[in-house]
Amino acid sequence: MLFTLNDLHIPEALRGGPKSAEQLAAACCHGADPEWVERLMRAAAAFGLVKRARPARLAVAVAAAG
Repeated sequence: MLFTLNDLHIPEALRGGPKSAEQLAAACCHGADPEWVERLMRAAAAFGLVKRARPARLAVAVAAAG
């Protein structure tokens, strides 16, 4: 999962602030289905790689940001 997040440049996209799955799909995932991105990000959140900043927004987790 970490490889996929890095390969899609999701951590870099989230450094600018929280983004929705739709925004990440458009910016990082080459127009991937936002539902797929949402599932990927929920899984990443379960492992502590990202966190929910507010409803429907994701941000880099503190441990992953450094």
